[in-house]
Amino acid sequence: MSDHQLRTRTPAGPAQGPRTPGSRAAVALRAAAPALAVYAAARALGLLVFWAAASAAGKDPLGPLSGRWDSVWYQRIAENGYGYTVTLPDGSVHADLAFFPLLPALERGLSEVTPLTLGGAGLLVAWTAGLVAAWGVFAVGAHLYGRRTGVVLAALWGVYPTAFVQSMAYTETLFTALAAWALYAVLKGRWIVAGALTVLAGLTRPTAAALIAALAITAAVTLVREYRAGDSGGGGGGGIGPVLRRHARMVAGVALAPLGWLAYVVFVAVREGSPFAYFDVQAQWGNNIDGGRALA
Repeated sequence: MSDHQLRTRTPAGPAQGPRTPGSRAAVALRAAAPALAVYAAARALGLLVFWAAASAAGKDPLGPLSGRWDSVWYQRIAENGYGYTVTLPDGSVHADLAFFPLLPALERGLSEVTPLTLGGAGLLVAWTAGLVAAWGVFAVGAHLYGRRTGVVLAALWGVYPTAFVQSMAYTETLFTALAAWALYAVLKGRWIVAGALTVLAGLTRPTAAALIAALAITAAVTLVREYRAGDSGGGGGGGIGPVLRRHARMVAGVALAPLGWLAYVVFVAVREGSPFAYFDVQAQWGNNIDGGRALA
């Protein structure tokens, strides 16, 4: 080696090995830290206002968060399994089969391995999932339009009109966390991961049907575009078969996605002895598609 080469060679820095999944997650978490901080601050402020109002009224501040409305149904399922019904004065029957099983399963599991009650376990799941959801919402926004957009979206997730339910032992945060990360996985081309997360979302809330449709429509548009591009390219694209083979993981992810939702609907059908039993249960609760009227 010549003296000139020795003088001009750049000293080698420390060896940089491939990043491990843990290191990648740590980098992603640091990037999302501002979004998580804004979201946590929004929810903490909401809780502080609620706590002050409840204390001023002489009421238990935590009671409504883990011991009211749907949270009671989830805890009853966690403790006793399915099979509870209530007959209202108007003769309508409300059955616990309207509630999906993932949250009560998590409540039961946490309460058995920690000192937490079922209500406390439900709050832990909801609050933790809220942060994970904010991270996922940030990740989608940052991937599409930059970190500033991601932070704004995470903040909006924490303050939208019915965001108070995020502080309750409900399924909104758990479902949103699974949905946000499923959509992020689609954007990154990780279709098997997206399908698996959608399976879990389908065991959380009936609104997983919208997530399933989003994956299916995205895949269909992608396949049709590629098929048309190959067909119009003059190379004779070879039909849809080669396109499907090139996107085998996409097809597998879409096929996987509805299995959680379908599994629960089939479970209710078998238990009640009717193929449409789940929809009958929901109708008894008065749940139907109203175009957003109830929310408005």
